[in-house]
Amino acid sequence: MPDNGNVRSVVIVGDGIDAWMAAAALTVSCGGRFAVRVIAPPDDSIAAHGTAESTLPPLRAFNALLGLDEDQLIRACAGTFKLGTQFVGCLAASSAQPWAASRSISI
Repeated sequence: MPDNGNVRSVVIVGDGIDAWMAAAALTVSCGGRFAVRVIAPPDDSIAAHGTAESTLPPLRAFNALLGLDEDQLIRACAGTFKLGTQFVGCLAASSAQPWAASRSISI
């Protein structure tokens, strides 16, 4: 079959929020001109990892790209914004890790 240079579909291999965000961004930014699928890899093909999602200010631009009304989304999901994590009993003292900073803050 000859290649006419048009992309017909894109497959994103992943199993986390990053894969779904990439799929959403591609779908919206490319105007739905091609199919986007997310395929999760087999469980044993990737190392186990924890999640550390945050809602840094750049997420506002992502939500705008998708056409999401943040106020409506937060109300509908009873959600909140996460800008950091507090660790208690991890080391000698408790600390907070703000996602936008490069160091921890002792509290």
